Amino acid sequence: IDVGHEVAAYVDTSAGFVVADASGSVLSVRAGHVTAIGSVDARHPHLASDPDSPWVGWVESGDDGAPVFAIFNQATGDRRLVTERTTPDMGTGPGDPDPAYFYDIDGDTAYMREAGGAVAENLVTGERSVIDARATDGFDILDAQDGLIAFNAADAGTAIGRTRDQALMLSGVNTDLGAFSPGAGYYTSDADQPEVYDARTGQRIS
Repeated sequence: IDVGHEVAAYVDTSAGFVVADASGSVLSVRAGHVTAIGSVDARHPHLASDPDSPWVGWVESGDDGAPVFAIFNQATGDRRLVTERTTPDMGTGPGDPDPAYFYDIDGDTAYMREAGGAVAENLVTGERSVIDARATDGFDILDAQDGLIAFNAADAGTAIGRTRDQALMLSGVNTDLGAFSPGAGYYTSDADQPEVYDARTGQRIS
């Protein structure tokens, strides 16, 4: 699909694609039409989505210089900005000090790192909860699928659960990238050798 722009990042949704170009423009690509829908830091063109959901999210700069969370429903064209949970001194890159970061989208649930830590928010009802008050950067949550979250536990490994405090520890699984299978039955880490784990028991499988 020729979107007419150099593609720096892209995600798949249930209604099409969303891409960011080299200048930081965010574009909706749907049914042959390319529409500008926002902007993202060109240094860190990160987009979050779920291929089974119409939602996509990213972080852009607000009018006062503070980062804001942009949330777009590609099926309806609705866009909203969440402005009240960030401060002007917050970064936007995953490794920046105190970043505003959009970790992932799982169905109708968005996972974001804001001033109060990592939160989960239902994009339909607005219901939200803090899932990791100690989250400090964009690497604290690695993936989310079907309600399960992979938390980066640094030297201790990777923890899998619905909150960090209730998570199952995969000891020695120390990476900044990882992914669940569809259905979240399995988890794989970005390691020198392929590693796959049962997400319910933590047992490594062949």
